[in-house]
Amino acid sequence: MKKMLAEWRILRQEYGWKAIADAMMGGFLFTSLIFLPVFLALAQFIVIYMYLKELWFSLIVVAMMGFAFSLNMMAAKSLILKKPDHQSDVRRVMLVHALGDMGFLFVAGIVFVVIILPLIWV
Repeated sequence: MKKMLAEWRILRQEYGWKAIADAMMGGFLFTSLIFLPVFLALAQFIVIYMYLKELWFSLIVVAMMGFAFSLNMMAAKSLILKKPDHQSDVRRVMLVHALGDMGFLFVAGIVFVVIILPLIWV
């Protein structure tokens, strides 16, 4: 954990908050363009096949995890392109950040599908 925090400090000192925020916003824009048709198709399937709602919401959670992974990898690519001679391990830092996001989304999705969704349909 100490090594990861040190990598984050190096990344923050090397690029600054503005460049990191810019990379994340760019990653969000391009990832949204990629995943918008996926989310729209899954929403349409939920409307058509409502009796399989647990399956479709689970697939939406998986798609959201893919969204988080793609966002972080595009942000890493953006930071690498901004400064090709970087000192920090940008891909590793963003991969750990993506894994944290995906873990949070997984837990939130499980809670939604197992607890909240049955409460809605009672």
